[in-house]
Amino acid sequence: MENHWVAENRTSNTLLFGERYHRDTEYDRRLPWGSPIGSLGMWGKVHNPLFMVTHMLSTPVPINYQVPPSGGQAEIDNRLCAFGSGHPGGANFAFADGSVRFLSDQTNLITLQALSTRAGGEVFDMP
Repeated sequence: MENHWVAENRTSNTLLFGERYHRDTEYDRRLPWGSPIGSLGMWGKVHNPLFMVTHMLSTPVPINYQVPPSGGQAEIDNRLCAFGSGHPGGANFAFADGSVRFLSDQTNLITLQALSTRAGGEVFDMP
């Protein structure tokens, strides 16, 4: 029997914030240098008026998501809000209870999405 946890507004099961890694060769290659988001690649976003757009993260894609070579605009948009890190295997996250945990980039997307909401009531396998 699998061990399931119910996240009923429990701060230990709610992400507060997580790592954001900017390097993505395909993403940088596909955006024109003159665009407000693409100027200076992902690193240059801190110097543009859309700074918050590129730093308010969500969980439409897994941890350490990279734009695939055949990806379209949806994949680029998903990359803008992806959690990730420069080290292999996952990323560090701060939880609402003050704890910090490393979550694997193999964490099930449904689990990651359940951790990223405070709505509660989700059932998921604790990573």
